Amino acid sequence: MKKGRRKLTNEPAVFVLEKGSQYKGAISEGKYFSVFFEMFENLLATNGVESDMLGFSGCKLDLAVFLAKFLSMAEFQGTELRMKEGATHDFNPDSSPC
Repeated sequence: MKKGRRKLTNEPAVFVLEKGSQYKGAISEGKYFSVFFEMFENLLATNGVESDMLGFSGCKLDLAVFLAKFLSMAEFQGTELRMKEGATHDFNPDSSPC
């Protein structure tokens, strides 16, 4: 990392990935690839946009929250929920002190 004086600017820092620079075939399609790709497709479709390019801009805090939500949704997407039958001694909302 280059050390030196930092340049303060009001302009956004833009980091651009050259098309295909990250994708290395099936080996690139790890745990979250399909989920993220589908979310990006849905984001574009919901806003009536058809494009191979996608960009996000905002302050660091908002972008961190936005991307963390994407990751959280990706993790939840693979979760299988099953209904438990029979007696349980787990949380009972009727006896909750709240």
